Amino acid sequence: MVLRGLWRATPLDLCSLRFAGIYGPGRRTAFVIGAIVDAAVARRPARVEPVSDAPFLYIDDAADAAIAACLSDRWQQLHYFLAYPEQVSLADMAAAAAAAGAPVKIEVDESSKPSRRGPVDIGPAIRDFGFAPKIDHRAGIARMIAARRSSPS
Repeated sequence: MVLRGLWRATPLDLCSLRFAGIYGPGRRTAFVIGAIVDAAVARRPARVEPVSDAPFLYIDDAADAAIAACLSDRWQQLHYFLAYPEQVSLADMAAAAAAAGAPVKIEVDESSKPSRRGPVDIGPAIRDFGFAPKIDHRAGIARMIAARRSSPS
């Protein structure tokens, strides 16, 4: 609403980028993928809150999207959703960790209510600024595991 009001009042080039959960090496805030990767590398169970299958976005793809949006002159709307076009479950994350050589058992804290996120339409971002996410959760989790293993504790 704020952008729409500003856009109507002032001829500015602006839009809102609505990122799915961004993950990758270097994230310092708590996040389910980070918790699973940390547990996998430490060879302990990952205790996580329940979540629905959800889209995520690797940090490199998020950075590329932000740059592409800033450089675009083809915006046709005021907001864009950005995510890798795949819904990922906790089991998918655990399978990706195992495939990267770090098997992990997921323990879901059933005392919490599950957070619900659904698919998002990234078509307008593809159309208007060539958004093209390259890193799926399997490659992203493998990169995170490699980064955790190579960093000093």
